[in-house]
Amino acid sequence: MENILEVKSVSKSFSGVRACENASLSIKRGSVTSIIGPNGAGKTSLFNLISGAISPDSGSILFNEIEIAKKHPHQIARLGLVRTFQGAKVIRRLSVMENILLAAQHNPGDHLWRVVTPRVRKRFEDEARERALELLKQVGLTSFVDSYAGILSGGQRKLLDLARAMMAQPTMLLLDEPFAGVNPALVEKLVEVLQSLKAKHDLTFLLVEHDLETVMNISDEVYVMAQGTVIASGLPNSIYDNEVVIDAYLGTRRKSN
Repeated sequence: MENILEVKSVSKSFSGVRACENASLSIKRGSVTSIIGPNGAGKTSLFNLISGAISPDSGSILFNEIEIAKKHPHQIARLGLVRTFQGAKVIRRLSVMENILLAAQHNPGDHLWRVVTPRVRKRFEDEARERALELLKQVGLTSFVDSYAGILSGGQRKLLDLARAMMAQPTMLLLDEPFAGVNPALVEKLVEVLQSLKAKHDLTFLLVEHDLETVMNISDEVYVMAQGTVIASGLPNSIYDNEVVIDAYLGTRRKSN
């Protein structure tokens, strides 16, 4: 499979502290790839660099062979690279449906001259709502269509966040700790939803996650970060046998067992 994303020797410092240092990774189109590592390893910083929240001091980031290292987040999202956050960003006093519709792309209402084309705007609204309903069905939230997003549980908010990200019609999703703080039953639901979305929409996923068991079950490839750099990568099972990874990340747990 060809690479959809390539991060090449990316570095970023904050007040002299290296958040990322010569970090590189290649993500195959249609794959599920996970980044793991101890707290402070640079995982979220790398996500922020890829999604455009911060710009690298050096290095290159290519998405579909387009350089995105200096682009703004909205420009990157329009190219089809969309991210979610560890804490699901829902607007609590809007309904579930309204939250999803916020992400609808190419809204004719964004242009002043469209005020004289009400039929075009109405057609867009109808099509957007139909797509939103289909996404809610896929993530299992159809019963909450008209409910305030604030009543949802933490896991349900992550499902809503995922559906809203899908509304932006991405080809690749960056998921920042999608299973954090979610009860085991909803973790299983989230995994099922991810697999279903991947198959239905031909998506590529890149995850940052601490739930190693789930990571190993769903990932095609795993990258390990420590001290701002990638120290290992490979098939999920190979990570447990890597001495560098054991020393940097798994050593304390293994010694205690």
